[in-house]
Amino acid sequence: MLINYRAGSRAKRSVIQKSDVLINLPMLNHGVVLRLCHVGLRFEKVKVNENIFFTRKLILTPAVFFYFYTSKFYPMPYTAPDYYQIDDLLTEEHKIVRQSVRDFVDKEIMPIIDGCAQRHEPIPGLMKKLGDIGALGPYIPEEYGGAGLDQIAYGLIMVELERGDSAVRSAASVQSSLVMYPIYTYGSEEQRKKYLPKLASGDMIGCFGLTEPNHGSNPNGMESNIKDMGDHYLLNGAKMWITNSPLADIAVVWAKDEAGIVRGMIVERGMEGFSTPETHNKWSLRASMTGELVFNNVKIPKENILPNVKGLKGHSHA
Repeated sequence: MLINYRAGSRAKRSVIQKSDVLINLPMLNHGVVLRLCHVGLRFEKVKVNENIFFTRKLILTPAVFFYFYTSKFYPMPYTAPDYYQIDDLLTEEHKIVRQSVRDFVDKEIMPIIDGCAQRHEPIPGLMKKLGDIGALGPYIPEEYGGAGLDQIAYGLIMVELERGDSAVRSAASVQSSLVMYPIYTYGSEEQRKKYLPKLASGDMIGCFGLTEPNHGSNPNGMESNIKDMGDHYLLNGAKMWITNSPLADIAVVWAKDEAGIVRGMIVERGMEGFSTPETHNKWSLRASMTGELVFNNVKIPKENILPNVKGLKGHSHA
């Protein structure tokens, strides 16, 4: 009895007449190759009808049978190749953080991501789950709800989320880098205490408003504007291709004041004249909700302006 293996989302086995194990390389990840080598297989490259295969005659051993049988029902944990020996540069804390997010992706994202992407649906409860594992604003100090990790740990978290899907990483990095970072860096102490803990836990969802319909992400052409009305500002304009906008409780928005200087502000859902139409029929990031930000004479309280930044520095740093 011998096994023919064709790589897919899970290992499959069947009885065949020839003593070959055939693996279609384009469908195979490096982790499977490495694990097959671990159970004693050696591979030779073969080209068949423009497809690259690895083939090797073998005798079925208990170890080989166990691998194929169990991997059909219990897929092996993901093991990343370390071609550049980056692991040698990481601390134990970095590795623990990475592994916890890797396990989260294997358990919570991989089983459902294909369906969500095909149906153009967001992952249910994603932001709260990301908050529960500390993936939202992990570099934010603990006093504001973050984990107080360094930027290397933050980068490792994003790499692991990206493995699950770009939609997952995008939702997390927008919340962390484009919403929480400017509030922490340029906001008042009151703004930090009001927004950051809820953003870190995923109880509040944020989005970032820079890109516009007529000028893309070019701030020099920005048309969104605010006017000083004495006790508040009046915001008008629109932003598009905004990740998380249909779900967002707040938006960190950039608009020009009457002097043409770019200012940052926090716009809250429920403010009169503020709407977030969803973008449909996307060809990518289909498991992430994307939309517009539309401002029609929205009254912005002066305490919602980010006080510690003016000009292009704010959104370019974010």
